[in-house]
Amino acid sequence: MRLNQRLLLPGILGLLLAASNFVPQLAAASGEGFLPLMESLKRFSGDKASWSFNAGVLRGDGGTDAARTGRILTVERFGNFVLRFEMRANSRGTSILARSAVHPIELLGGYKFKLADQDSSLSYLDFPNFAKMVEARSKGVPYTNAETLFSWNPPAQQDDAWVDYELACLGDRLTLSRNGAVVAHFRHLAGPIEGSIGFQIDGTGKSELRNIQVQVLGPVKWSSAPPAGDLRDLPADDWTAQDAPFERISEEAWALETEQLLAEAREAKGFRALFQKDTPGQWQESKSFWSVENGVIRGESLNSFLVTKQDYSDFILKTQVRLTPATSNSGIQVRSKLSESGMEGYQIDMAVHDAGTSLIPWWGQIYGEELNRGFLYGIDDPAKRLELVRHDDWNDVVIICKGSHLVVELNGEVTADLVDYFGDKTGKIGFQVHFGPRMKVEFRNVLIRVL
Repeated sequence: MRLNQRLLLPGILGLLLAASNFVPQLAAASGEGFLPLMESLKRFSGDKASWSFNAGVLRGDGGTDAARTGRILTVERFGNFVLRFEMRANSRGTSILARSAVHPIELLGGYKFKLADQDSSLSYLDFPNFAKMVEARSKGVPYTNAETLFSWNPPAQQDDAWVDYELACLGDRLTLSRNGAVVAHFRHLAGPIEGSIGFQIDGTGKSELRNIQVQVLGPVKWSSAPPAGDLRDLPADDWTAQDAPFERISEEAWALETEQLLAEAREAKGFRALFQKDTPGQWQESKSFWSVENGVIRGESLNSFLVTKQDYSDFILKTQVRLTPATSNSGIQVRSKLSESGMEGYQIDMAVHDAGTSLIPWWGQIYGEELNRGFLYGIDDPAKRLELVRHDDWNDVVIICKGSHLVVELNGEVTADLVDYFGDKTGKIGFQVHFGPRMKVEFRNVLIRVL
């Protein structure tokens, strides 16, 4: 993993902002094109202990810890969309997250709609500035990446009443309607163009939501381009959109494909060694800090990558990895490309971050290296993940890429099961040794099967 502040993927921008053959979408007047956002919590990562989903109702309970932030995020990414739901009026302190992601070190980015009984607000959480964060910590002051764009006071409502909401991310506009009345319409030019949808409870609050449905859209075109800022006095429905360039995979089909891919990964036939020590021409290095001895690939350096010359699209990669010391930082890049500072693309993370007062595992996550996309698939239970890792010993890693589907297995347990419609579908494979304190990463038994 590399902490950086690069701009969003040009490829995603082109996909979402291409403009031709626009078809009007009457999202506010029709249910056409809306599908349930969830059938269970399987498509979410985060603090699932604070949430349950039964009989179509999503319930959250912050418990007794006032400092706890109960947050779950979809493991799907959404660009332009309309989200509809009903929420109990007594669900105070509930926030809806849009185009969001968790960034190192555990900081949320994206948009946050706080729906409270008083002082509801729309905030933008910028990509973390790590230099400013380090400076703030050195001075003992809190660091925040949040900016409140505007706030409003909702009308009083009976505690047991269900309130209708419609929230939309439409190009560079964000809109929110409450019981059919527009309460937020904002044009923001600097924010992310895709990310996760999420739900958050602040402190000890409780939450109930039902009839949660989403309409996924393609590129959006507004009829006018007013200055950025609060546009509540302007129409919020003056837009047209293309159909989405993809169809969401059903939860059932997703689970079935995961099972089939893992079964293929357990078969021995069809695999070949990815690294051949007698054919070094298959690989290229961004830095010269790699060696091979007795079949073990070893990296010891600052941030550098050992990279395949060949591109790979759909494949199963199996290997064993050992980090020394246990709090080192490494990763495997897939479907990636070379950049000035190393590589950019999907990274299957392998690290334990020493935060001083606690150890934060990053093993088994999928991270957008140099893409400003954050963690594409996070960790539900950090303590359990720390127990899963074989510290100072060899860890079995399986990485599967097929179409928009990515699966990661660590020591026999699935740690990431992602469907990403936006990321690159082909690219190079690379092994990383991270910058920072001197460390050593070792790979052995590196096998690949092209699908």
